[in-house]
Amino acid sequence: MATSITFKPLIARRQQRDDGTYNVKIRVTYKRRSRFLATTITAPAKDVDKSGNLRGESLNRGYKLITKFQGYLNDLDFYLAENMDVDDVVKYLRRKGAGPGKFKLDFFTFADKEVLPSKTRGTAEAYRTALNSFKRYLNGTSLDINDITKTMLMDFARHVDNEPKIVVGKHVGVKESSAAKRKGYSSAVYLGKLRLIFKAAADRFNDEDSGIINIPRNPFSGIDMSVKSEIAHIAQSPEVIQRLINFNEPCRRNTRFAIDVFLISFALMGMNTKDMFEAKPAKKGIIIYNRSKTKARRQDKAEHRVKIDPRIKPLIDKYKDPKGERLFNFYILHSDERRMSSNLRFALRTLAKHMGVEPFTMYAARHSWATIARSSRCGIDKATVDDCLVHVGDHRLADVYAEKDWQVFWDANKKVLDVFDWSAIQK
Repeated sequence: MATSITFKPLIARRQQRDDGTYNVKIRVTYKRRSRFLATTITAPAKDVDKSGNLRGESLNRGYKLITKFQGYLNDLDFYLAENMDVDDVVKYLRRKGAGPGKFKLDFFTFADKEVLPSKTRGTAEAYRTALNSFKRYLNGTSLDINDITKTMLMDFARHVDNEPKIVVGKHVGVKESSAAKRKGYSSAVYLGKLRLIFKAAADRFNDEDSGIINIPRNPFSGIDMSVKSEIAHIAQSPEVIQRLINFNEPCRRNTRFAIDVFLISFALMGMNTKDMFEAKPAKKGIIIYNRSKTKARRQDKAEHRVKIDPRIKPLIDKYKDPKGERLFNFYILHSDERRMSSNLRFALRTLAKHMGVEPFTMYAARHSWATIARSSRCGIDKATVDDCLVHVGDHRLADVYAEKDWQVFWDANKKVLDVFDWSAIQK
């Protein structure tokens, strides 16, 4: 194995520092492909000849490091190595170089640099809220990932449950909301976000096949993070949705808009506000878009195709973009998607109070669709429901190689819409 991987210490002449020195890199070549490993070796100008080759003490230090790398490779299983590529080799060397007991990783820095940039703006803000709350509890901005304990997390959850939430608004000023109303909800959401960050770090820095375990413990194991207090009210019953379809009482314009957008989202298999705001015009009655929340985490870019059911078409036509640039005129009615979402939240909360039902948000459209689809009324299997909602899923290879039969999606949506009487929309 050691003879099939070659190393060479070198510098990049165009990357000379202002003080005239160079950073020494180790070129790793395997299966005719090369990668470069940065080192802490600094080569002065005198250790670089006219051809740009290393010499002197810098070259010797480079070969000493290579000897250490070759020692790491001697511990690598031959058959495992045969299935590795050069990127796997570099990853193995980096992890092996950390050594047992030497691995350090700041939890918050990893989240900022490696996790949050891959999220959509709204999702990143949710992660940021959880991280900021964790920082406030710790009264610090640095935490080694292996210093996180189960006791720490459970104490943090209790802290969140009892910490009053500060509400700021032009109508209410600054006040504290009751922690009791949020008990068990925010802590579960925050712990869920922290757990996903922790898992991302473990996936990156642990390699069980190679015996490299830099993050040996999972402090989240055994902690109940299920959301009990508010999640039950996210999905609305078919009776409530039918009331929304039939709603014809005098109301404010923003209330009518909220009802219409909620029903459109529901009838489009839970299409979220951001995607509706940005959606392009339909092609032959089919909306084609990439779900913003999961497109960065799916190999197929979370492509979705939704056939517009004739029963919901009057509502879609009601908000048709007169310029023909987008599917809806929402971008004309609102300055941006965040403003529209804020208005919808307020209107739906007011509407729920008027109707005498539990408060709900736009996200209830997705949950309601899924709940009804899985119910005995429709009997749609879980895998199909997940596909219709464009979840990340566990079958990522299928997202790439399996050709989707979009008719299956549309048939599932028709089953859900068949549960309701849409004649009020037709009128």
